[in-house]
Amino acid sequence: MDGRKLSHEQSEYIRIQAVKQVRIENKSPEEVIKTFGLHRANIYKWLAKYDAGGFGSLKSTIAKGPQPKLTEKQQQKLVGYLLKNPLQLKFEYALWTVDLIVELISVKFNVSYSNVQVGRLLKKLGLSKQRPVERAYQQDPVKVDQWLNTTYPAIKKEAKNEKRDIYFGDEAGFHATAQLRCHWAPVGETLL
Repeated sequence: MDGRKLSHEQSEYIRIQAVKQVRIENKSPEEVIKTFGLHRANIYKWLAKYDAGGFGSLKSTIAKGPQPKLTEKQQQKLVGYLLKNPLQLKFEYALWTVDLIVELISVKFNVSYSNVQVGRLLKKLGLSKQRPVERAYQQDPVKVDQWLNTTYPAIKKEAKNEKRDIYFGDEAGFHATAQLRCHWAPVGETLL
């Protein structure tokens, strides 16, 4: 039996039943191992726990995990920093990327985090990755609608009547290898 696939409740039940069979019903550990399909080391470990602390010591517990490197107060202070523009804090890049946040934590709190740890911390703090808007945020929907439904159809009609071609040019240009970077902000809020 692969105990990793069992829920905490199922594992706890099996532990208690196996120990009851050995300590109360006087069955041999070898017999219980075969009945439950256990690994030999487990039954003896459980018996030792039972002998030291009773059935309560066989109860499932939630793993506590490592202590956080930043205190609750420092975490809230970090969120406050992230609600500001990075340029205000003398960072040369204007988006809160994971690399920049790692540097911020190091500078402000003298604590070292990996990029993965920072990503987990930010999610815990209610922040999410914000993808860049792929259109101009200054775009006026009314003017766009007017262009698409009035101005352009008139230009197209005139060009057709005069047997001319229409060409479009755009003053913006992007390098073929440009990278649009993500930044971190509160969930549901895109900061510009």
